[in-house]
Amino acid sequence: MIDHEIVELKAENAYQAILNPKLLEIFPSADHSLLIKDLKERVGNSCAAVVIEYPYRDFDFSSVYAQFYAKKHVLPSRECIRLQLFADRELKDYLGFCIVRDSPIDSRGRAVLSPELLLTTNKAYVLTCSYRAHLVGSELHCDTWPWMAQDTDIAVCAHVAVWSIVNYYASKYARYQQRSIGEIADMAPTYLGRKTPSEGLNLIQISELFTANGFYPLILNKQAIGEQAFLRAVFSYIESGIPMVGALTKQGHAIAVVGHGEIDRSKLLQAKGLSWHSDFIPELIISDDNHLPFTVISDRPTAAYPSGDWTM
Repeated sequence: MIDHEIVELKAENAYQAILNPKLLEIFPSADHSLLIKDLKERVGNSCAAVVIEYPYRDFDFSSVYAQFYAKKHVLPSRECIRLQLFADRELKDYLGFCIVRDSPIDSRGRAVLSPELLLTTNKAYVLTCSYRAHLVGSELHCDTWPWMAQDTDIAVCAHVAVWSIVNYYASKYARYQQRSIGEIADMAPTYLGRKTPSEGLNLIQISELFTANGFYPLILNKQAIGEQAFLRAVFSYIESGIPMVGALTKQGHAIAVVGHGEIDRSKLLQAKGLSWHSDFIPELIISDDNHLPFTVISDRPTAAYPSGDWTM
């Protein structure tokens, strides 16, 4: 039987009420610090109430558990916690959910959260698919991008990026098959390295993994075709509803590119002759497994995403 507990939030520091004592009581060895940090910084006061569901059997974590954790001497819990978020205390305005797993490294699991909750830009264009959740018999809906934090054992950033794109298509189109993160990791081609724990994937392995799921990708290289042509191609794919895996080459990191920001009017007013509209959009919206989805990468350098260091 699943237990439900409602926690009302009156300020950002109230997220600590979720951690102490409820989450630590259930998973005392798990590290919840990144989860609470994300909720405070990205969700903040937009959430008025959280419903804590336990025990919750998560499809993706179950695949990882059966494939890897069940073989360990010290077993984590197979069960998860689901946090259902609402913008009002009457539990009517649904914001999505977060899965909490029993991990001593990072308890964040899968998340389905409304883009309006997480976007920091005034206007953005993002790819979304529809998700359903249930709470004591009531069906809830959220249109968003599928997100997950890597578990660092069998799945790393590249696996998560591929998993999110494959399941985005599976949620929108019947011809594509939903895949668990365990299946994605198991399907990844190996050469000389081991499969689990994973040491990461290169662009060829990512391409082959997409092919195994019914896609036939191209690899675009910014150094080969030039920055302007590269960015024009990226925007063309996004505008066509096609997400992409982006490789941050200097960081050795993979992300999913899922949208873009709005036109910079100051650049538009200075334009002469014929131009591509993508030339005036400085921001891409991405899903990064290190952060909750819908973060921004732009032509303006930031500490997290330095300008000019990524290719796809």
